[in-house]
Amino acid sequence: MVANGTYRQASGTVRRYKCFPLTGDPHTVGVGIEGGRRLHGQQGAPTCPLHPGSHVTRHGPYGGTVGAPRQRYRCDHTRCTSACRSGCKGFHTFTPPLPRHHVKPGDQCDDCLELRGIHRGELVVARRHRWPGRVVADRLAEMAAGASYARAGRNALQAVGIPTSQVRRRSATPIDAPQPDPSPAEDSVSRVTDPTPATEAGVKKKRRVSAATRQSHRFWQIGAGFVEAFAPIVWAKTEARLRARTEAMRAAGRRIVWLLDEIPIYAREPGGKRKKTDGYGILVVTEIDWTDTAIPDGTLSLRLVRAMPKITSIAWRLVFDEIGVIPDMIVSDASTAIVAAHERHFAEPRPLFVPSLWHLGQALQKNALAAAMHGPARDAFRAHLALLARDSPVLASPEAWHHWWDALFALAEASEAVRLDNLLTSRLNYEGRLAEALPTLLADPRLRLSTGGLEGKIRDAIERVLRNREHVFGNIERTNNLMDLMVCQEAGDLLDRNAVARLIEADERPHGGWAVPLRAIADPQPRKGRYRSLRDEAQMVAVAAERGIW
Repeated sequence: MVANGTYRQASGTVRRYKCFPLTGDPHTVGVGIEGGRRLHGQQGAPTCPLHPGSHVTRHGPYGGTVGAPRQRYRCDHTRCTSACRSGCKGFHTFTPPLPRHHVKPGDQCDDCLELRGIHRGELVVARRHRWPGRVVADRLAEMAAGASYARAGRNALQAVGIPTSQVRRRSATPIDAPQPDPSPAEDSVSRVTDPTPATEAGVKKKRRVSAATRQSHRFWQIGAGFVEAFAPIVWAKTEARLRARTEAMRAAGRRIVWLLDEIPIYAREPGGKRKKTDGYGILVVTEIDWTDTAIPDGTLSLRLVRAMPKITSIAWRLVFDEIGVIPDMIVSDASTAIVAAHERHFAEPRPLFVPSLWHLGQALQKNALAAAMHGPARDAFRAHLALLARDSPVLASPEAWHHWWDALFALAEASEAVRLDNLLTSRLNYEGRLAEALPTLLADPRLRLSTGGLEGKIRDAIERVLRNREHVFGNIERTNNLMDLMVCQEAGDLLDRNAVARLIEADERPHGGWAVPLRAIADPQPRKGRYRSLRDEAQMVAVAAERGIW
């Protein structure tokens, strides 16, 4: 098709095109334009960044050895200026900041099932990438919902038409690694790598590896690269929205209430025994959202999830420092790490600390009363623990709360199966703190005395990501990027893949379409053994010292 002048109609200006089909007679086609700009839905070729007024035409595809090729363009500018590339003689080739896939005859949009325009191929997520933005958005949502890096990588390859059989385990460069840049139009194809494990004394150890493990080694770097490069972009929008919600609730006179919990992850020895010295911890912060007035008790939503080498007061203070908000009330179990972080991080007047009644009942049954709950006095202990409820008369006043503990000790002294030292520790941790909070809790029945809803959040969102692969995570930065994606998923910011793709596109365009290098987050490995930053407590302490909270 070639342009053949314009003419005026009552509806506006129409550009005439002459079509020379492969079969049949030539004919003309009219396309409406208005004010020199194409009507909505009739997008033309992109503008040359060096010559905005030049004539731009398609100049063939590139990068199509494996997967979908991308479109290259030719700029015809007869009057060369100093801004041209060296050697320009009136024309040169270029690619837009964010290239698009080459459109073949008969290509359809996956969403609307309409024929694509010749310049409207799938927009790639960044320069030097072959991944469409919507494919990346789908993979981010999959991993936030619990899919592994390997599964996301395999699905990405299938979505762009790259046969998984062509992705080798060892190669010169990974498929998503940054490539040399001889020209903006080049985008060479590469293959996934899997470094050879370190060996001692130069002797390779042979071990039996399942087919699923071999397959995951081929694809996991693609999913991990998506998390590293694009999860921070999505998280920045979600975090800003959550922060604005908190400010709006405070401006409306609503209390900022946090519910905290921690999940210890233990390493496992070869025999299957749990090993506490080589594990890490997941720290969870949820916030009560009061913005929906139809729900008087508010809704519980994830605010921040962080993986830390150890569950200590320093780890919790790093979490509090990252959120950057001083809450009005904190509800959690009275663990040593949380209590110490609450006392050291917040200045007077500190947020009101409410020890969780649910955690108190669980702690008593598992520790001090473990043996007694199976003895002859178990019914008496169970009836006494059942009084730990929001509307119980035990919580009518600090005096009634004190009498409940006295009655529990009386039952314990009559039973030889109770560990009085553990029972005394629980009383010291819970009684005084809850007695101090009771006047505020009695004045507002909507405030919570337990973290039971938080346990459901952990089960539905966090445990899906950790299930059967919690021991695989080793890089602290990439792991926490994945935790951020999980919060984005729970907040509903990954439901619309087109919105996620546009968000990533808006972030890349100011930088000429370039994204951060993939697979740039890597722990340096020693010659012998293995280093994992997620297990390095010294790194956590160093960050705390840098922020002035150590």
